[in-house]
Amino acid sequence: MAGENENMPRLMDCSIADVPALLALSRHVGWPHTADDWSDLLGVATVFGHREADGTLSSSTALVRFGPQLASVGLVIVHDRRRGAGLGRELMQRCLDSCNCECLSLIATPMGRPVYDRLGFLQVGAVAKFIGEPSREGLQAAVGRGAGAAATPVRLLTADRTSLADIVALDAEANGTLREGMLARMLMRSEHALLARDGAGRLTGYVFVMQKLGLSQLAPLVARDDDTAIALIAAAAQLTPGMLRIDVPLQQASVLDALRDAQWPRASDDPVMTLQGKPLPGQRLLVRAISFQAWG
Repeated sequence: MAGENENMPRLMDCSIADVPALLALSRHVGWPHTADDWSDLLGVATVFGHREADGTLSSSTALVRFGPQLASVGLVIVHDRRRGAGLGRELMQRCLDSCNCECLSLIATPMGRPVYDRLGFLQVGAVAKFIGEPSREGLQAAVGRGAGAAATPVRLLTADRTSLADIVALDAEANGTLREGMLARMLMRSEHALLARDGAGRLTGYVFVMQKLGLSQLAPLVARDDDTAIALIAAAAQLTPGMLRIDVPLQQASVLDALRDAQWPRASDDPVMTLQGKPLPGQRLLVRAISFQAWG
């Protein structure tokens, strides 16, 4: 028995030096993360992993603390060679022991959900994941049909560093917590970043387009009304050829209708869970598409 325990990997904090090992782990399970994704995550999150004697990683998870209101768990990965050895539960327990916030959230995979259920996480929602090539013409045709359409066309602009304060403020209203560090990194890395402003210059929505492995992801998307959200999606899609991904909360009926009409392939519906079923903070109806699933 002692020999078996000695052969088990050790749970440790990861650092920027572990990016190649983390990337190898996420590619092992077929997840489309890049080295830049892991580097950005290490800049805003605590990343844990089980390290083997040869230095490779057999597991990972990331705990992103946004403040006392909210934290998120993501990228819970266990290598095939260590499945069934309790590594996933140990990762999650480390997150629970390290987190001191009102609401701890995650988006569950089918493989991970039994562990989350046993630890007291309850489903509070779901996100629909769309991956593929939508009809750009279909998206453009949906603009103006969403609930809350403005009397005048949505005014879209390119975002830059001078827009960050407005983006952070609108995002905090939607998510109930400040995510400035994450948003600054995403804005800097984005392929495209678009804003919507009303006639008085007030920010009414924003979206980033982020490069992933083999596709681009619209993430996050926050907007005050459905039509602004759909206009931002349509404009971002026009700027970005090829495969696209977007993860939309199921309560966003108008956005989901627009994506369906644009024949955007729907890959899955993934459960959103929180510890003890605590409600997510903020005005969640403003969240039209989430960030990467690791970041909520």
